[in-house]
Amino acid sequence: MPSSDPFSKTVPKDKESDLPTRLRLGTRYALTTGGIVLAFFLCLALLSYVYLRQKAIEETRAKALVVFAITDGIGAYVTETLRPRMFDLLNLLPAEGRFVAEAMSTTRIKHGIMDHLTGEHPEFTYRRVSVHPRNPQNRADDFHKGMFQFFSKSPQRISWQGIREIRGEKYYFILKPIFAREECLRCHGEPKDAPAGLIDQYGSEAGFGHKTGELMGIESISFSLHPAFSAINQATLNILAVGSILTAILFLAIEGSFLRLVSQPLRSLSRSFIAIAQGDKPLRRGVDISTPDEIGELAESFNLLASRLADAQDSLKYNAGLLQSVLNGITDPIALVNRDCSLSVINHAYQEWIGRGSPAVLGGPCHPAHEDGTLCPACLLEEVFVKGKALSQEWRGTDGRYYETRLYPVRDETGAVSQVVHSLRDTTTERDAEERMHNAEKLASIGQLSAGIAHEINNPLGVIHCYTRLLKRSLARDGNALSDLAVIEKHIQSCKQIVDGLLSFARREKTEKRETDLNALALEVLAMVKKQLEKTGISIETRLDPGLPRLILDEGKMKQVLLNLLLNAAQAMPEGGVVSIQTAWDSASSRVELKVEDSGIGIPEEHIHRIFDPFFTTKRPGEGTGLGLSVSFGIVKEHSGDIAVRSSPGKGSLFTVSLPVN
Repeated sequence: MPSSDPFSKTVPKDKESDLPTRLRLGTRYALTTGGIVLAFFLCLALLSYVYLRQKAIEETRAKALVVFAITDGIGAYVTETLRPRMFDLLNLLPAEGRFVAEAMSTTRIKHGIMDHLTGEHPEFTYRRVSVHPRNPQNRADDFHKGMFQFFSKSPQRISWQGIREIRGEKYYFILKPIFAREECLRCHGEPKDAPAGLIDQYGSEAGFGHKTGELMGIESISFSLHPAFSAINQATLNILAVGSILTAILFLAIEGSFLRLVSQPLRSLSRSFIAIAQGDKPLRRGVDISTPDEIGELAESFNLLASRLADAQDSLKYNAGLLQSVLNGITDPIALVNRDCSLSVINHAYQEWIGRGSPAVLGGPCHPAHEDGTLCPACLLEEVFVKGKALSQEWRGTDGRYYETRLYPVRDETGAVSQVVHSLRDTTTERDAEERMHNAEKLASIGQLSAGIAHEINNPLGVIHCYTRLLKRSLARDGNALSDLAVIEKHIQSCKQIVDGLLSFARREKTEKRETDLNALALEVLAMVKKQLEKTGISIETRLDPGLPRLILDEGKMKQVLLNLLLNAAQAMPEGGVVSIQTAWDSASSRVELKVEDSGIGIPEEHIHRIFDPFFTTKRPGEGTGLGLSVSFGIVKEHSGDIAVRSSPGKGSLFTVSLPVN
């Protein structure tokens, strides 16, 4: 039962006891400030780490380039000066002694000089390697073999630089490809052109067979980054250590200062707040803090606010009583309902319905599974909370009575539905009266329907009679006789479908839909009535769209629609005329249109809005029941379509049936 006093809620007594377990404001402020300072040192350490690593890599690269410049200079001196001079001098010696590797081999000379330098500076390594070297020590490892493939596929590249990890340590590499030049082929071309001393020393298998421009080998210089990176890591850890110590000192200083200057006065003020909220201290008394600072100003502001709240509380109590009086004066049941179906506010009428156990009122949880298929008000209530829209629905309760339930969402300051206004009305008496009136009208309609069935059957019977006469004339030709008998059987079925369609106005029958060619259906109906129309002086024009998609239709019912439209057109042209049938496909709206147009007498403007009403007809008694268009309208609606008419007296009529493709 809802409370009569919305202001009777109080703060639980254990609220004050919870305060010491919370994280103090001073602690949070100190943690926040310390976190900012620590974050600063973390960023500083990270930036320093990234900068120093990049600086170390750049310095290593510069050193490697210097070493490469030295090796290039050595190679140039050997190629341009030393080796030619040595060949000139050795030409004076016998053939087998005309090659001295230590003074003529670029690889041997460079390795000799670089081995001396790496002995004094072990932080870098120099290698000049090949896939098939003369000296096995200069054979390329897996990494350098991979670089052979890289430079072979990218001959335009003159170098490669990068960092690789070897045995847990990082090394900075610079590699350059060695391409065969003309002067290199004397020792690396064909064995027959090489010095005899070279053949004697290394043999004629390895190191030969190269051509100008071919990749012969790779020069590689690597520097260990481990010493530099270790120093950088230590520097970064030092920055983090200093930052952590300073952060801890700052945290303690802020925590102590905030506790003495802010936390203690605020706690005193908080205790006063809770005492007022719990009712231990009157709202108009306020708090007793008068310090000459911001805390004192806060206490003074709270006292002023408490006074204003006391005035507002008195006003709300008065208005709540007035609102309850207004609600009690309303005779329909009204309630303000929470999401759990509990009631916040109800009027006397709602209370009376609760007292007599009406299933339409709320007050308990929703049970979605109802064995008898009926709804409960809580089901509708949940829908309003979920969708956030007002809902009005008539439903049948478990007591067999009908109720009109209206639910209106009430939103809070965030826009979310917090409560719902529930109003009720018992509509059982109204429904009983409407049902009696509907049954009376239905009985009258069935009587008129029975009287007009003959008119609806006459047309297909006329077709049957026509084909029967044709059959009698062609009995001597057996092939045509069989065809005519098939036509007779089809139109007998059409008669049955027409009668069933008329009766479906009073009772629904199952629609049997399947994929249908609307053009073929139209031609089939035209074949049924063509001779009959031509006898009355009516000519037929067809404009059928060949690109028409197939539709999902009840073929029999759609034939009935087209047949009704054609017969109405014929009756509108007693002196003859033209009836046009047109189909069209609108790809934009994904709909197919079937149009039947006549040049008859047209429809008066005052009758246009009534032509689809059941039993409305302008024909003389006995000529029609007024059901043809109403039945057609129902069939089109069963197919999710629309039917429209445009007509002017004396200018004919145009009926348009629009059907969806899907």
